[in-house]
Amino acid sequence: MEIDKGKTAINVGKKEDLIPVIDALITAVRNGEQDEAVKALDRPRFKKKAA
Repeated sequence: MEIDKGKTAINVGKKEDLIPVIDALITAVRNGEQDEAVKALDRPRFKKKAA
């Protein structure tokens, strides 16, 4: 899932910054900021072969 355009990972930096980053992600999800990214995942991953 893209977190930002073209970015699928988060660079937290220092170890002590991990918890604030997780808290920010939780807040973003609760506020619906990732809804479009999740909807984009709702597609078939594999094409069905014709019988």
